[in-house]
Amino acid sequence: RPSHWPEIVLSSNRAELIATSTDTNRGVNKGSVVNEYFALNLMCIAWTCVENRPGTLTFQSSRGVAGIAMDCAMSFEFWDSGCPTKNENKNNHDTTTVQLTMEYTPESPLAVLATPLLVIDNWLALKVLLPAAIDPLPLQSFRRLMGILYGVAGMAHGVDITLGGSVLFRSVGLPPFSQLEPVGQLYACLWCAVGPLAYILSQPRRNDRMNASHNTAVKKKRSTTNPTTTASSSSSRSNVSVDKADIGIILYGLVEVVGAYLSDRSDVLVNALGVQMVVFAAWIYSYKKQQSKQPQIE
Repeated sequence: RPSHWPEIVLSSNRAELIATSTDTNRGVNKGSVVNEYFALNLMCIAWTCVENRPGTLTFQSSRGVAGIAMDCAMSFEFWDSGCPTKNENKNNHDTTTVQLTMEYTPESPLAVLATPLLVIDNWLALKVLLPAAIDPLPLQSFRRLMGILYGVAGMAHGVDITLGGSVLFRSVGLPPFSQLEPVGQLYACLWCAVGPLAYILSQPRRNDRMNASHNTAVKKKRSTTNPTTTASSSSSRSNVSVDKADIGIILYGLVEVVGAYLSDRSDVLVNALGVQMVVFAAWIYSYKKQQSKQPQIE
């Protein structure tokens, strides 16, 4: 729906469907017109849907943006791209690939200069913001992402203190690993080890994935056979519990903050605390987003 465009396109501030019925939140059909506002709502382009069939959605705007670009077009191509294993359910592994092609005729140097920004904007929309917007379990995705980041960071720190000359330590005014006291060396090794540990804890077990898939199928079945029961019990199941991945995230954060405190450098401690505050805020955001999505899933 056009009302969701700003959620996945950074440059889009607002999109309004010029409805021909009372349902202003419906999807677009061939002939529908969508007014998209951008540049802080200072500019507007009227898109007309010229093709809407399975696998293809195309918009055109012959007028474009006055004085900047004309004969604008954007076409979305969709196709399934899944490769399930021999003994696994195909429906649980298929994914949809989206390809966006944009064309326009520049009428101003501004349109030419904006081309790299449009490329980046479209890449972010398709590769980052769209998957995030449709992700039914954003908290789990965040946990896996942090596990990967902490795992890579831990291994990178390990290589740095053993083979890289302790570049990170020296960059913040600390002695290299070889000159630390034995207790300091042990703590540095602990810091490196909790990264891979956080990664291991963030990975769902195969049984967990199979159970989650089964539970989702059961919930969908119940929603069609007994919607009243599902609605009444959804609130009791909407709570998101602490996961083993959270233990890895918390453990890594504690080790990093305590290590920064022991370094006796206030700037290092402030930076470590700042990073963990950002991580905590992102966890809260993902938690609330998943809770808001769960009633729809169930």
